[in-house]
Amino acid sequence: MSVLLRILIAVTFSSCVIKQALGDCDLGALQLVNGSSMFEERVEICYNNTWGTICDDNWSNASAQVVCRQLGFFTIGALAYGMCVAARVEARETDMLLAIDAYYHSNAYYGQGNGSIILDDVRCDGTEASLIQQCSHSNPLSHNCGHHEDVGVVCPSTHNCTHGSLRLVDGSYIGNGRLEICIDNEWGTVCDNGWTNLNAQVVCKQLGQNRLTHYQGGIFFVNAYYGKGSGRVFLDNVQCTGAEDTLIHCNYSSTESSCGHDDDVSVFCFIEIRSPGTVILSLNNLASTTYSSGVVRVYDNGWGNICDDYFYGSAEANVVCHQLGYNGASSYSRAGLTIYGPDQLPVMWDHVSCSDSNYLSIAQCSYSITTTNSNSACVNSNFYDATVSCYTTRIWNAPFPGMIRLQGATFSSQGRVEIYCNGEWGTLCNAGFDSIRASSLCRQLGYDNYYDYNHLELTGSPSQPIWSLDIVSSTSGNCFNSSNTCPTTSISNCTHLCDVTLQCRDSDSSTKLTVTTETCRK
Repeated sequence: MSVLLRILIAVTFSSCVIKQALGDCDLGALQLVNGSSMFEERVEICYNNTWGTICDDNWSNASAQVVCRQLGFFTIGALAYGMCVAARVEARETDMLLAIDAYYHSNAYYGQGNGSIILDDVRCDGTEASLIQQCSHSNPLSHNCGHHEDVGVVCPSTHNCTHGSLRLVDGSYIGNGRLEICIDNEWGTVCDNGWTNLNAQVVCKQLGQNRLTHYQGGIFFVNAYYGKGSGRVFLDNVQCTGAEDTLIHCNYSSTESSCGHDDDVSVFCFIEIRSPGTVILSLNNLASTTYSSGVVRVYDNGWGNICDDYFYGSAEANVVCHQLGYNGASSYSRAGLTIYGPDQLPVMWDHVSCSDSNYLSIAQCSYSITTTNSNSACVNSNFYDATVSCYTTRIWNAPFPGMIRLQGATFSSQGRVEIYCNGEWGTLCNAGFDSIRASSLCRQLGYDNYYDYNHLELTGSPSQPIWSLDIVSSTSGNCFNSSNTCPTTSISNCTHLCDVTLQCRDSDSSTKLTVTTETCRK
């Protein structure tokens, strides 16, 4: 790759890709920062969508093992703690454990962090897979520490090498770098011949499976963009459809590649960004997009809860379920009266009131941003966090011509655009798709604006039709079928590589749409 082309790529992606990579985080996600290499740095953990540090009180090398394991580095801590004494002594004698064990540094060895100190008194036995979920620790944000006690760790400079496992090395953070794959207990590189973003999508999907970070697609770079690797070049002519869960399940040339390390492929994974008005449910302080019941979380420059005051009722619960793609709510309550467990996040919205239970987005309802002067019961206790139990039938199970849904992403506010026509769900081609069309489709879904479009790699099924190459929209239209009619056949001059993706948002709390489940139904 020429120097000029590399500069152009860097300029093109620096304002959006880097922001996505470093901007957002999930509860319990970990990162290492401010060290001399990606293997030894200060530990930071995500809480309430914000990165903070961890106090070194009661820290041990076992806790360092857990941090490194969660980040994808190879540690033998779990094996060591499961060994009998004789086997452990034998391993020590061969330096097997000493050579690859993780260890920690106390007293802000890698510099003092800023912001909140999230955890204190962390105690792990070394076998855990998640620091925040499985190790004991203080309640988040409860500590008696200063940043001069921020803990750091040193991870082994290798990742767990099991057949087909992947790692990204020599990048600026754990989600980018030169792609390496483990084959027969040996790390090697992958040739860039015929590489596509579908391949990168599978790589990022695989890398995100065992972490609390959601990677939503990615891009690739050729010609050893992050430097030449060493050893063998294992795979060549890799061809993925995007549906595979692991790279090893894609088609490829399995014989020793004729490529050199000048051709090593690199990948940059996108971390999924939340947009204002996004909702999700949590159980016992852990959120998941698979839950149909739980404590309601809403995103508004950070995750928080909705107060179950005298405004929150069946109408509001129904709207939350509609936004998550369900037919409605079977029940609603507050965290202190349910088995969902209190959520440890602060209350974000209070006085949420929906004038129509058929609204599609909670942002269509009126609400107030909580402050320290808001309802004291909501601000000072998680007992009043609003909960909901949704019917598990999907809102699109009874579709109408021109109905729109977003599919394939982690959150319901974004995904691949699909339109129901001629009895089938099909996609849109992104040729000519612009901000006016993006806003119009988001309004049909109950959001007052779009956040981004054509930003994800989410291809439709090869069997899905592509219903439209171009759509007619206006700045005020709320329904696809008010200005468009369903084509009789799928178009042939576009492919699913060009499927439109869309992310919607609540951009103006004073603008309230009145779109309901019936508005666009004819």
